[in-house]
Amino acid sequence: MMMILLFTSLFVIVAILTFFRNVLLAMIAGVIGIFRKNKKDTPNEPKVRRSTKRKKKIYADNEGEYVDYEEVK
Repeated sequence: MMMILLFTSLFVIVAILTFFRNVLLAMIAGVIGIFRKNKKDTPNEPKVRRSTKRKKKIYADNEGEYVDYEEVK
């Protein structure tokens, strides 16, 4: 009986600590987000989104590109 009470108590303590850690991280992320948003929003500069992923070819070098066509009878 004592072991069950001990494990239950440890589980509750870990759950509470995890909750407070998540709340603290959310608050920190919110504060950082406010400063980043204010820094990026300048009225005279155009907004440009850049993708970090490069597009890769899906065909081999010895193959041609796919061309969409419609058969005419």
